[in-house]
Amino acid sequence: MGDIILKADATAGLKVKLGQKVQKGERLGTTPDTNKPLICPAEGVVEKISFNPDEHDFTIVIKSD
Repeated sequence: MGDIILKADATAGLKVKLGQKVQKGERLGTTPDTNKPLICPAEGVVEKISFNPDEHDFTIVIKSD
């Protein structure tokens, strides 16, 4: 398929690690804008995690199967 790019709130932390296989419906963290659970939209592998200090959030890149 392709890459899925998601944003997660840094205060709450992440529930995933780099290289981890994730499943559709799995909780990855918390959304930065609403503080609701950030749910993985597809199965794949966490390819990249980066921190944005200006927005105080994480960008998660998932390589979907």
